[in-house]
Amino acid sequence: MNLQSRVSLFENQVDMTRNLLAQCRGMRRHLTLHVLPNLSDSDQFVVECLMDNLVDEEPTHTNLISHLDNSLGEIRAAIEAGTTEERVPIPAERLIGTSEAFDTYKSLTPAAEALKDALPPVERLLQTALDVQDFAKAVRLTLDLIDRE
Repeated sequence: MNLQSRVSLFENQVDMTRNLLAQCRGMRRHLTLHVLPNLSDSDQFVVECLMDNLVDEEPTHTNLISHLDNSLGEIRAAIEAGTTEERVPIPAERLIGTSEAFDTYKSLTPAAEALKDALPPVERLLQTALDVQDFAKAVRLTLDLIDRE
């Protein structure tokens, strides 16, 4: 692998890391405004750990992925807990070939709806962190293989 290829790989890694840093920059505020107010006190702990990690650690630290994954689990569980499902019988005159059928309606509490809306930026940050980590590992492995030759 020539020097230009190595520089190109490094530049790609820097660009990906820059994107990760940009997403991390606003995440603490996003979590504070849109996630924490809609979680129970007991569920907030995991998200607060993520927020602390965003301040105390470098975004490329492997703990970020773990904290993001745990926080997403708590957010999704809170959305599920705030979702109710109602089965409404379909009137008999609308049925063909069966005597009983139901329409199912799901409704979300305001907190669950807010969490559902707040979920995509957190999911994007996790995916970006995974991409940065995977790319770095791929570059390391590739350079190791080339250096062995």
